[in-house]
Amino acid sequence: MVFMWMGENPKSYFSDYQALEESGLIERGWIPAYLPRSAYEINETHNIDTNIVQIRFKFKQNDISLPVQYCGQGTFDENDLIFKCKDGILRLTQDGAGYFTNEANEA
Repeated sequence: MVFMWMGENPKSYFSDYQALEESGLIERGWIPAYLPRSAYEINETHNIDTNIVQIRFKFKQNDISLPVQYCGQGTFDENDLIFKCKDGILRLTQDGAGYFTNEANEA
């Protein structure tokens, strides 16, 4: 894990899901538990004042069972599968890139 303190916007990098899980950010509620378990090259930023979280990652394209389990069926927007979950938006692309935010105006 690499952690960088950037004022009110701390940033973290995790090589894979296991490293992310070991960080405790999922347990503490900063990162949702339904990210694909195959996620890697995970870049997380959160704003301490607003509690807005943004996560970018890569994943294996067929690994969507957890998002479906937690968020229901996603909808397609061009080449992206979008899950509107109760705590944020998860976007998964056909080329294996993922993005999550809990910012309300991203919905």
